[in-house]
Amino acid sequence: YILSLSRCETVQVGTEVTRPSSSATAVGDRLEVFVPLEGVIDLDEERARLMKNLAKVQKDLAGIDRKLANESFISKAPADVVAKERAKREELLAKEQKIGAGLTALD
Repeated sequence: YILSLSRCETVQVGTEVTRPSSSATAVGDRLEVFVPLEGVIDLDEERARLMKNLAKVQKDLAGIDRKLANESFISKAPADVVAKERAKREELLAKEQKIGAGLTALD
């Protein structure tokens, strides 16, 4: 199904798939998608796209860090809200790391 939709020659799915060199990376909550790009698109544009995504993640992360550093927020907010913010922070940190790895792989 994926092959027919993507019009790719091959698709690899699994937890131990290695990232191809010079590939685009899309990062989701529980997955990463790698698409080999060498000779297909402008790698500088892909770097710019990843940098834009990284900047957004870092901005979101800074906002959550400000909330969690605010003693008033921590003391007044319900425990489940604080826990959700901490969980969201961990997700953003993981996403930041994956995007950074994607940028490194393009070099």
